[in-house]
Amino acid sequence: MSEYSELLAAAMRNDPDAQARLGDKFYWGHEVKLSYSRAFHWFREAAEKGNRTARFYLGMMYSEGEGVATDKNLALHWLLLAAEQGESEAQWELGNLFSEGAGVPQDCAKAEYWWSLAAGQSEFDWQFQLAERFARGLRINRDLEKAAYWYREAAINGDIDAQCAYGLMCRDGDGIRQDYDEALKWLTVAARQNDAGAQFHLAVLYRDAPGAFRSDPDAVYWFLLAASQGEVRAQILLGDMHLFGKGRAANTP
Repeated sequence: MSEYSELLAAAMRNDPDAQARLGDKFYWGHEVKLSYSRAFHWFREAAEKGNRTARFYLGMMYSEGEGVATDKNLALHWLLLAAEQGESEAQWELGNLFSEGAGVPQDCAKAEYWWSLAAGQSEFDWQFQLAERFARGLRINRDLEKAAYWYREAAINGDIDAQCAYGLMCRDGDGIRQDYDEALKWLTVAARQNDAGAQFHLAVLYRDAPGAFRSDPDAVYWFLLAASQGEVRAQILLGDMHLFGKGRAANTP
């Protein structure tokens, strides 16, 4: 018996997990022909039995009119049920709905509440996305302290962009106390993963930092690595350092 046949048999026996997995196959067209109507059928069966993933997909299908007529009230109903069960994708989507006022009254406080719950689960890239929204004031009040918090959380979980962003906030004292040790730590972590932007910013930090943090050889080293990846700013500043005899490249830190 094939995997699909076994899954279908389990779904017909009212197994909600099998029903949700079958809905997922039809929704994405994995090993079967894509069919929103069949996906909707199986997601609804599983959702009515309490499967939180199915409830999320059912909410999204009602929201987008996939396999069923668009119904914002039912979309909200199923998304709320999924979110209250801890489904992070549903929590993030609810944040989007409240921030946009899509089918619900616009409410930035509720948007922040649901986005924060999703980000707190460390799934997908919610932490970095929430940090970006706080840093830029995107559909939420700008708050650099909260941005720094979520950048750091994402950085700890290995997000290179967050590591670079948090390092820069530490360097500049944006939303947090200025801390060159932390700035060097996080920019180095990102730079060592071959991120050209982080390499450039780390080089600038070594070039411009005060006192013992300053190191022209380290600056040249990181400018070289960034420049070799096509980072134009690094190429220009590296040329300036060579022009003014600012030092030779250090050994690999």
